[in-house]
Amino acid sequence: MLKPVSIKHAKVQGHTLDPLKISGRCGRLMCCLRYEDQTYAELAAKLPKRGTVVGTSEGVGSVVETRTLVQLVLVRLHASGQEIAVPVEELLPVEQAPATPAAPPEQRPRDRGRDGKGGDGKSPRGRR
Repeated sequence: MLKPVSIKHAKVQGHTLDPLKISGRCGRLMCCLRYEDQTYAELAAKLPKRGTVVGTSEGVGSVVETRTLVQLVLVRLHASGQEIAVPVEELLPVEQAPATPAAPPEQRPRDRGRDGKGGDGKSPRGRR
């Protein structure tokens, strides 16, 4: 007896939920979704969750997104705000990530004051 295939299989694998696009010639959900489900689960288990703080060769950052099949992690670096794609096997423990220097003044985000909206000419340290 064949095990049933559910829409959950398509969700886990990131497929569209349009039944016309994930149905086989028989009109039912593609059987391959069930066979691929275990592989996706194993690959997904190797990836850090969104928001996890990780180390990279360029410094420390937070996980923004992951790509299951290609095992890539999109990391937003804390020091610069830059987003970089890192293969999961190249992630480092936070303590082993290199310290990154502060960004040059022209690359630092502008100080927007206490309320974060700016425009009042004030910063947390007073007038400039």
